Amino acid sequence: MPAPRRSKSKKNAKKLAKSITLKLGPRPAISLSIQQALHLCQQHLKKQQTSTAKAILLQINQQQPDLLEVDLMMSDILDSAAQYDDLLLHAKASVQRHPRQVSCLLGLATALRHLQRHTEAEAILLKAQKLAPGNAQVFNHLGIIQKESGQLDNALANFDRGLAINPKLSEIYWNRADLDHSDNPVLLTQMQTLTNSPQCGDNAAARLHYAMAKYYRHQQQTEPEFEQLRLGAKRKKNTLNYQHQEELNRHDEVIHCFDQTFFQQQLAATLPESSTTTPIFVCGMARSGTTLVEQIISSHSDVIAGDERPDLLNATAEHLQKSRNEQPYPQWAKDFKQRDWQAIGHQYRVTTNDLGQRRMFTDKWLSHYEAIGLIHLALPDAKIIHLQRNPMDNLFGCFKQLFQQGIAYSYDFNELAEYYHSYRQLMAHWDAVLPGKVYHIQYEQLVTNQQQTTAELLAFLGLEWQQNCVDFHHNSRPVRTVSSSQVRQPMSEANINNWRRYERQLEPLKQRLIELGYSSEL
Repeated sequence: MPAPRRSKSKKNAKKLAKSITLKLGPRPAISLSIQQALHLCQQHLKKQQTSTAKAILLQINQQQPDLLEVDLMMSDILDSAAQYDDLLLHAKASVQRHPRQVSCLLGLATALRHLQRHTEAEAILLKAQKLAPGNAQVFNHLGIIQKESGQLDNALANFDRGLAINPKLSEIYWNRADLDHSDNPVLLTQMQTLTNSPQCGDNAAARLHYAMAKYYRHQQQTEPEFEQLRLGAKRKKNTLNYQHQEELNRHDEVIHCFDQTFFQQQLAATLPESSTTTPIFVCGMARSGTTLVEQIISSHSDVIAGDERPDLLNATAEHLQKSRNEQPYPQWAKDFKQRDWQAIGHQYRVTTNDLGQRRMFTDKWLSHYEAIGLIHLALPDAKIIHLQRNPMDNLFGCFKQLFQQGIAYSYDFNELAEYYHSYRQLMAHWDAVLPGKVYHIQYEQLVTNQQQTTAELLAFLGLEWQQNCVDFHHNSRPVRTVSSSQVRQPMSEANINNWRRYERQLEPLKQRLIELGYSSEL
C-alpha cells in the first residue's frame, strides 16, 4: 500500500524549518531557520528598514528558492516602496513559479494596475476567479479595477459578490462605500457588528468606521457620520508610527537648503536631445482637486495621464545609491553638481518613456510640492501646477478620507492644521526663490468659473483650446486615486464650503487655523 501523500501545509512547515546562513552588514553570519529569518524580516519592515528586509529575503531565496512566503513578502515591499516596474517583473516570475496560487495572480494584477494596465489586470483576475470562485479577495480586486476604470455598476456587483462569500472582509465595505448610496440597514448592522467584535483589529475597524460614515453621509445624517469619522480616525491613528515634528522639520530644512543662494550656485540639467515630451507635475495637499485637474488636462488630445507616479522619487533614490550618498532629503542636495541633476532628469525620462506617445504627460505624485527645487534643476522644461483650496474644506476633506498609506497627519485636528501651515510656508518659499515657476489654481475658482480657468490653464501649458477639457467627465482613463468615482461626474459646487455643515464638530480645527493666521480664508 503506497504511503499517504503529505499535506501541503506539512511540506511547507518542513521547508520553513530548514536552516539558512544569514549575513547582515559587518557582523558575523548567523544560522537561522527560514521561519526565524522571515520573522526578522518583518521586524525590519516594522522599523521601515526596507533595504535590510530585502537583503534578508534575497539571501533566503538564494539558499531556498521558490518559497511562496518570500515571493509574497517581496511583493509587499516593492509595492510599498512604489517600485512598480520591479514589482511587475517579480510578480510575473512569482506566477511562473506558482501558477495556481491566487495570491500570486492578485500580486500580478496589482502590479499591472499600478502601471495603468487595467485591461490586462482584469484578465488576470478573471483567470483567478476561475481558479478560486470562492475567494472573496478576487472579487474585491476585480471591483477595484472596474471602479478605477469607470465600470461602476460592475464594480459594485463584484464587491457584493465578495461580501456574499466573506461578510467579514472589511476592505470590501470600504471599497464599495462611495458607490452605494442606498439605505441598506442590513449592511449597516453587519459593519456595526464587526467593529464591536474583539477580534476586529485597528486597520479593519478603521475601514468599517469610514465606510459607515459614508453610509450616514449618503443619508444626510451628520451627527452619526461625524462620530464614525472620529472613531475611524482614532483606530487608524493606533496603527501609525507618525513623527509629526519630523515632518514639519523636513519642510523647514527644505526651505533652508533650497534658498536663493543655493539656486544662484546651481546650474539646471541640460535637457536630453532625445526628449520629445514635457512632464506636467500636478501637486498640492490631498483632497485639494489634483485628480480633477489631471482629468481636465489629460482630456486634451496632446496629453496623456501618468497618474500618481513614483518615477522622480525612484530616479533620485537610484542616483543616491549609485553615488553612495546616504544623506536624507534635502541634505544631499548641497553636494550635487550639474551632472547629478542631469542624471536624475535622464533616469526620470527613461522610466516615463511609456508615456511618450503624446506631447505632454501628467505626473500627480502629491508630495512633489516638497521637491519643486529638485524638479526645477533636474527637469528644467517641466511644468508645475499647484492646487490650493479653502483650508477648512481641504482639511476636512482629508479628515473624512481613509488613506491607504501616507498622509498620516490627517487623523488629528492639530496635526492637520500644523501640517497645512508648514506646507503653505513651503509653497510661499518656492514662489520667492523661483518666481513664476509654479502655476497656482484655486479650486473654488476652477469650479465656479470652469471655462475661463480651464482656458488659462491650457494657455500656461501651451496647449490649444479643446472642449474635451470642459467635458472631462467623459474621459474614460483609469483613475487610481480616492477620487476615481468623483471625476466621472460633471463639475459641481456642492463641495464648496461643505465644512459648514459640520461647523460645530470642526470648531477645534477652525480655531487652530485662526491661531496660525488663516482667519481671512475661512
